[in-house]
Amino acid sequence: MYIRVVEGFHAATNCLILNQKDQLTERIGGLG
Repeated sequence: MYIRVVEGFHAATNCLILNQKDQLTERIGGLG
């Protein structure tokens, strides 16, 4: 049970990090 919660947390953080990277690349691409 605890392991599943940790895995879900990691998946959520990975999604957030990927979303932030996409936004940053879009901003950099717009500036460039």
